[in-house]
Amino acid sequence: MSEQDESNFPPALERALSILEYLCESETPKSSKEISEELQIPIASTYRIVNCLRSKGYLRESRYFSDKFTLGYKLISLGRYAQDKFNIIEVANKYMEKLAADTAQACQLLVLDNDSVITIHQALPLSVITVIAKIGEKIPINLSAGGTILTSLLPNAKLTLFLKKAWKTVREQTEYSILDIEEYKKKLAVSNEQGYAVDREEYALGIGCLAVALYDQENNPIAALGLTGHISSYEGEAFESLLKQLRLTGSQISDEIRR
Repeated sequence: MSEQDESNFPPALERALSILEYLCESETPKSSKEISEELQIPIASTYRIVNCLRSKGYLRESRYFSDKFTLGYKLISLGRYAQDKFNIIEVANKYMEKLAADTAQACQLLVLDNDSVITIHQALPLSVITVIAKIGEKIPINLSAGGTILTSLLPNAKLTLFLKKAWKTVREQTEYSILDIEEYKKKLAVSNEQGYAVDREEYALGIGCLAVALYDQENNPIAALGLTGHISSYEGEAFESLLKQLRLTGSQISDEIRR
């Protein structure tokens, strides 16, 4: 969708969605005034939107903080419905659990979403991994191996438009985070050619990530399968072993999706 199309979105709908996303990322309930100030939405509009969302069950008033709001239970049912419809999670789960156990790495399933990448499912190993993205968390593509491999596989026409949007969300998380778009384009080219993407301490110091794409019946990339763990596993022979296992698991999942 082009930026011109986005400019025609209903303002009230955009504001309502912004409020839901803001509360999703907030660790504590927020008042209408706090929402208004943070999102720069007029207070009268904020009151109306919050009341509408609350009446429909998308927001609820906190039982501990008067006149403050958090996400409502209606979103849980919608999330479950969406997950039931998103068959790839059901297909991938058993493979992901095995891969996490075999590699002692966290295994994630990721998809592109508008201008970022989102983890939609994960399987965790028995060993503790100190830094890992949460399910549903939006991650800038420059910090994600999964986001990079999926972006590298976009058709040229879509790639230009996507990068224009996505680059507005990039941030410097560590000293290794890529902030120069031309440098990132070189990384995309390499990832496209080799069929996988690597993040070495770009999201968090001491953490490495590796990702390959999953494909549908028409051989279109529909998601990324990633591994995350201590950076020491992403060098030398240990890295080659992870890559071999990840590629095999990715092929198995893609084969089952195509059935």
